[in-house]
Amino acid sequence: MSNTIDPLKDDLLMIANPSRYIGGEYTQNKKIPQKGDLRCAICFPDLYEIGMSNTAIKILYDQLNRIEGVHCDRVFSVAPDFEALLRKKNLPLYTLQTHLSLNDLDFLGVSIGYELAATNILQVLELGKIPLHTENRGDDDPIVIAGGPAITNPLPFGSFLDFVYIGEAEGGLQPVIEALKEAKAKKLTRTEKIELLQGFNYLWYAGKKATLRYIDHDFANEARFEHFVVPHMKVTQDNGVVEIMRGCPSGCRFCHAGQFYKPYRQKELAVIEEEVQQFVDEYGYREIPLSSLPSGDHPQISSMIDHLNARYAHRHISFSLPSLKVTSFNLDILEKLSEVRESGLTFAIETPKEAWQYAMNKPVPLENVIEIIKEAKARGWRLAKFYFMVGLPFVDRADENQAIVDYLGAIWDETKLNMNINIGTFIPKAHTPFQWCSQLEAKEAQNQLYHLKKMIIERIKGARVNYHDPTISYIEGLISRGDERFGQIIEAAYKNGCRLDAWDEFLDKNAWFEAIEEAAYDPDPSIYTEFNPRDPLPWD
Repeated sequence: MSNTIDPLKDDLLMIANPSRYIGGEYTQNKKIPQKGDLRCAICFPDLYEIGMSNTAIKILYDQLNRIEGVHCDRVFSVAPDFEALLRKKNLPLYTLQTHLSLNDLDFLGVSIGYELAATNILQVLELGKIPLHTENRGDDDPIVIAGGPAITNPLPFGSFLDFVYIGEAEGGLQPVIEALKEAKAKKLTRTEKIELLQGFNYLWYAGKKATLRYIDHDFANEARFEHFVVPHMKVTQDNGVVEIMRGCPSGCRFCHAGQFYKPYRQKELAVIEEEVQQFVDEYGYREIPLSSLPSGDHPQISSMIDHLNARYAHRHISFSLPSLKVTSFNLDILEKLSEVRESGLTFAIETPKEAWQYAMNKPVPLENVIEIIKEAKARGWRLAKFYFMVGLPFVDRADENQAIVDYLGAIWDETKLNMNINIGTFIPKAHTPFQWCSQLEAKEAQNQLYHLKKMIIERIKGARVNYHDPTISYIEGLISRGDERFGQIIEAAYKNGCRLDAWDEFLDKNAWFEAIEEAAYDPDPSIYTEFNPRDPLPWD
């Protein structure tokens, strides 16, 4: 075992949350690396408590460790105090189980869940002593492949990543790793490895013109983990997530996840029950989210909740549905979920007028919402959360604020239920039906949201209103829709000190703005200009 962590042991006492960096967690079927193994690590580019909450990381760790002759470890981004310590000691970022320097790996996989992780990727590479640019890597450097829903437009990352995996990793990643394992056994050069992987049609690389999205056709049959790590500190989502469906039957035109996870697939109750049993009995979880895009659309959802409650309620195991749709909302199901722990009442309205909702392909009839809330209040609910977006296409901007206030006001007049309201700025993501549309300019969005919040508070007594900072949506939009040139801006922002941009306490917007202003081109047209549907898109 490498002793990379040994010189840090005393210093860790002066670091916040040192358990992020030491490993040693309870690990089911802990795999010991053998001589000649393909040494791999899976990275979620955010802090430990975020990465260890991520379902994709758990799946990938398990999948790779199932392969004979492969050892997979984990690595995450680090907080500024630990980054400073590594730089002071001139030590590389290392994997958590074996404390292996990242530049000693054969393969580094990066799962990207949101655009604001962009600078974190560069942090992991640089701290791991891996050259930032692919052209500067040699035979001793790992092959770096990223994937995930936030990198379906891979253009800004082409100079940092050897490949971008497009689609779901289950099923498709294994032959890639098998190919690398064989290449290592044959002592192939880095160039030869790159040429070998270029034959996979779902791996994109800079200059490639067409890539096919990989689909996991065995999703409905997948159940138990063979290799699993239980965090040894409190993580953000400290629960056992069971994915009951993948894809979405709704087809909302603004939703990137609905496009990325097509087609719509469901797990049978027996498979779900097997997963729940493992999370409860083997890993000790007491909260089990039954996860999917619209969980209430699972055809067995009612019998599923009945069955799971009958088996686990006496053990104080609670279940939740993170996503429900108003048109298939079932208050009886929500009440069943509250038998152990109270469930929340959440409505993702997005836009208020019926015509606008049909343009989004997401009808949320006002009368349905009022009926549900009246019934919920009669059963004891005292609070509802509402989500809206401004800047959606096909919406009359002059009438949008008043329409949202009228929608919420009608609900308040009929129900008098307490409201928490969250509003964001729409980002037209690549590969969605709205990818040709423009994004609302940040200054205009800021002005609109400020006045909308004021209007809601004046109309509805006691309402709590929060809105997502439009300048952050601006940065997200640029990353999600940028071309090859935007990679230079990401790198400049990183060198300006940008890290952990999804965290309010770490985000440095001015450093981002400086990088954008000093760029050799103006990136704003990539989000503020409507594309002609007949013209090619950068991410086609």
